Amino acid sequence: MNKTAIILAAGSGSRAGGSVPKQLQNLHGIPVFLHSVNRFISGCQDTQIILVVNPSYRDMFIKHLAGNDTCIHIVNGGKSRLESVAAGLRAVSDNETGLVAVHDAARPLLSVDMIRRGWKCAAEHAAAVPAIQVTDSLRKRDGTLSHAVDRALYMAVQTPQIFRTDILKKGYKELESLAETELAALTDDASVVERMGIPVHTYEGEATNLKITGPADLAIAHTILSAL
Repeated sequence: MNKTAIILAAGSGSRAGGSVPKQLQNLHGIPVFLHSVNRFISGCQDTQIILVVNPSYRDMFIKHLAGNDTCIHIVNGGKSRLESVAAGLRAVSDNETGLVAVHDAARPLLSVDMIRRGWKCAAEHAAAVPAIQVTDSLRKRDGTLSHAVDRALYMAVQTPQIFRTDILKKGYKELESLAETELAALTDDASVVERMGIPVHTYEGEATNLKITGPADLAIAHTILSAL
């Protein structure tokens, strides 16, 4: 079964602790994005890697990949996450039996075991996303007030989100005819697939699979890696 990992390595102008995009920040001796690349390769040597980057920083990503023996295809991203995933998908060959994983490079701490769980779940169900149980108390806004909701009914969704290749390609193709207001409601790849009426299954995520959005997250990631 063909496996392709689309790694979203740089959005538009994202930062964490400096002028360099967060995905290029140093994390234990290598850039943040390379942690994700290396884990996907470790999880399956035959995985094709498609790196979707902000064109403004393309040369910097290429520089960090110098000497890497793995064939990594670099694609310029778009102005939004949906546009960037669509760009990555255009570089994926049509394959009804293949799988494609979409992962945010800002989540560098995913484990190889988690990746393998995702491939297995997607192979069985065609659409799979990692999720962890919510531990904080939750409240729902109701006008100027709010009320408590049962947190047992909710999960926090992570990446990599993995799908049968033909399904995700079809889902993104259908987006071309949607209005901006409709696109705004699609916050991840699972929502793109769900609008087609395809059920999305969950597999076990990891609390350490945090998303780096600022300097504090980067410091936490350093601490976690130091403890491993």
